[in-house]
Amino acid sequence: MSLFCKRNLSPLQRKSLQKFSGVIGAAAATTILIHDAMEHAHPSPIAIYLLAIVAALPVGALIFIAGRYLARETDEFVRMLVVKALLWGFGVTMVVDTVYSYLAEYAGYGRVNGMLQMLNIDVFCVSAAIALRLMARGYASESPLENEAGRYE
Repeated sequence: MSLFCKRNLSPLQRKSLQKFSGVIGAAAATTILIHDAMEHAHPSPIAIYLLAIVAALPVGALIFIAGRYLARETDEFVRMLVVKALLWGFGVTMVVDTVYSYLAEYAGYGRVNGMLQMLNIDVFCVSAAIALRLMARGYASESPLENEAGRYE
């Protein structure tokens, strides 16, 4: 399985992966720091709005990096896999968020104080990465197809 192995990445893929990884790290750090600031510092209402905007900046950066990568990727097959993985990531995030919201509202599991909503980007990135890896593995492990001449490709 050579598709999406680190040694077989194109320069564009490697550069985009490095940027994506850095922004995910920044998003995790931002989430932790802002959550602690909201819990312990008791900021003013204006500071709360500013912290909420700062928390959304890494999410916007991730969307920008993914869109820029898709616009520059020349391989249609790889682009299709990435788009499918992003859709799977969005779907898993929505399902997890919906289940949690109902449990928090009606079953009394709301003790997390909105932490899941702050971790939505992490759920999205992990589920999209797993989906991409599974799809790439599935396509790489398919048996060769027989062409019209009876030869295997």
